[in-house]
Amino acid sequence: MLMSRCLSVSLITSWNVDCGIARYSAELVGALRKLVDIIIIPFGPQVWQRLNLPTDTAAQRTRAIEAANLASHTNIAHIQFQPQFFGGMHPLRCTFPMLLMSLKVPAVVTVHELDIHGAFPISSVKLLINIWLFRRQRIKHFIVHNEFTKRCLGKLGISQECVSVIPMWAPKVKQSRFKRQEVRKLLGLSSRHVIGAFGFIVKRRGYDLLLEALEPFPSDTLLVIIGGKHPLDRSGYYESFIERLTNWRWSDKVIVKGFVSEDELPLWFSAIDFVVAPFTQLTASASLLRCIAYGLPIICSDLEPLRELQEMSKCMRLFGVGDAVSLRGAILELLNDDALRECLSQNALSFASSYTVEDAAKLTAQAYTQVLRHG
Repeated sequence: MLMSRCLSVSLITSWNVDCGIARYSAELVGALRKLVDIIIIPFGPQVWQRLNLPTDTAAQRTRAIEAANLASHTNIAHIQFQPQFFGGMHPLRCTFPMLLMSLKVPAVVTVHELDIHGAFPISSVKLLINIWLFRRQRIKHFIVHNEFTKRCLGKLGISQECVSVIPMWAPKVKQSRFKRQEVRKLLGLSSRHVIGAFGFIVKRRGYDLLLEALEPFPSDTLLVIIGGKHPLDRSGYYESFIERLTNWRWSDKVIVKGFVSEDELPLWFSAIDFVVAPFTQLTASASLLRCIAYGLPIICSDLEPLRELQEMSKCMRLFGVGDAVSLRGAILELLNDDALRECLSQNALSFASSYTVEDAAKLTAQAYTQVLRHG
């Protein structure tokens, strides 16, 4: 690993914005800098919005070329991939191929999100677009967070030898010094139980299913949603969900906090008994790893990536995907079983301490070395 220190790597990523991948990248860079030289190339619409720069397709194309030119001065370009960073998957708007064509060094791509979902023929079209995006000579290696995504890349015709599974870690966090009841009193929460939901209010997180499962609402219980509208979401889902919630007969049992700063987050997480994450689809979830870091039990959908995370962490209660009855059963089980909640909480904290960002950084540096060794 000592020989890796002479490597120079450009990290093309979302940066210094309210984004899970930006936080992931910042934590990874902190550990990677002990092993390799890193140059940060901030990229993506959220970054440009923060800087008051245009985000139209022409501007994104220009910045893709600029990023490639900067990255070409290093040994390796490490690209953090999510479709929205590159204008989505539409072939006429996506700037990811332009970035790769302009690069003059090998590329490593971390696939945070792989859009393969939808009914036929949409899924078939997405399959072809993903093949077009990822089967490119410039990409020498892929990093994914679970075996599920690795298999998905295999279906695109990508050699499994060129894919490293490097799971996301639970970040280092500062636990609240207050006890749960003290925190609730401080926050003005008087219910016996508080259920949490954490993350942007977008369709794939299954918030509508959660409301359905909470009908009728469990007694002496509150739901706190920590999250607001995703800055890149143009679907209108957030607005329709808030309207539904406003007109819901149990709306007085729900608090939508919106964005909560890193300084406030320990306080709110300390008030929560457990988190509910009824995803309808996902590739991986940094938000769930943050919940695990705080020792929170999690109820989540029995999706393959979450099944993998459960096998490692043992801190989840899985329920049938899209099944409101199954979800309600899981919620009532955790509300009524203090011992189970405590067991899942301890398992979460144990997992958080057993696999760290330093472990992920070492595996990432090994991937860089492998790319340069094989050319």
